[in-house]
Amino acid sequence: MKMPTNKLTTAASEQVAVKSNELQEGGVYLFVSIDMVNSTEFKNKEPRWQFVMHQFYKTVVNELRSVCPRFNVWKYIGDEVTFWRHVDASDNLVYLVRGLHDALARICHALDDIEARHNIRTTNVISAKSTVWSASADFVRDANLKDDHGLTFRHANRIIEEDHIISLAAGGASHESKVFDFIGPEIDIGFRISHFAQRGFLLVSAGVAYLLLQQSRAIDQITKHLKIVHFEKLKGVWGGRKYPIIWYADNWDNVESRFYYDERFENPLVAKICRGEFDEINSIGDILAQSNHIEHMLGACKLLRV
Repeated sequence: MKMPTNKLTTAASEQVAVKSNELQEGGVYLFVSIDMVNSTEFKNKEPRWQFVMHQFYKTVVNELRSVCPRFNVWKYIGDEVTFWRHVDASDNLVYLVRGLHDALARICHALDDIEARHNIRTTNVISAKSTVWSASADFVRDANLKDDHGLTFRHANRIIEEDHIISLAAGGASHESKVFDFIGPEIDIGFRISHFAQRGFLLVSAGVAYLLLQQSRAIDQITKHLKIVHFEKLKGVWGGRKYPIIWYADNWDNVESRFYYDERFENPLVAKICRGEFDEINSIGDILAQSNHIEHMLGACKLLRV
């Protein structure tokens, strides 16, 4: 999908160029996706949807970088913007995730505010949802994946570097741009679980939840923010074992007020949450161990020294 403006495209390219050393050294990465809710119906009914999408893109990029300027635009996928960020031992993940939740709330408010400023009906029509996940990845230079089997890597996930032709000049000369991409099972998880993201909540992967618990202190009270709301079998994830769907909220008191009045009738998961049927996050370590995925997180913990 084309970027809204050349300015945003240039900013994203510059950000990746500046941070390419963080890709080439490998390690632990945090990924964030921000997706517009109900965008398809909105586009079908609102002739000025392009303007709204442009505002959405700008707001999302600005808000994520206000949380931390080290968030880099990864790619634009339809009505979704994804980001990556290298994570090191000096990072406080609890504060970082809290900042992402607050940024999501501001993005939702900005979409509502379009109605007052531009007379475009957006309130209770469109909104935003977000998924946060992590993966440990190793760098593969020049996308040399065919020779990958002969090398020793610490992790199952890869960061690949490719040169893409972006234009053809007069006389047949081409201009190339260096592109970085992330591939692997832990990276795929984020896109699988994003189906269960909900307006106004952060959907947090099991790996991120585990890291938050390991790094948090009593004062952080992270267990009051994270709840396991569901378990679901996801294609290509955990070999068919049910995966925990985890939501982050600033407060779980009176949680039913966070949904539209009729969502409980249309969405069985929302109905279950409104009945208070969700699990505490303290069991995430046992879940990872029993599903044989704790090794991945112990490796990440070692890299982050948590």
